[in-house]
Amino acid sequence: CSAYSDHASTSIQCTKCHTNNDSFAKFCSTCGCVIEPPLHIIDTRL
Repeated sequence: CSAYSDHASTSIQCTKCHTNNDSFAKFCSTCGCVIEPPLHIIDTRL
């Protein structure tokens, strides 16, 4: 998860790891990111 270390600092930033790609969401989950339903649409590609 070193590539997204900057997104793991807070729960809000962690949600940015999540995209509409389930496999990527699971990858983020393994990094300890907390995926909140209201924020799961945030895309890091932006």
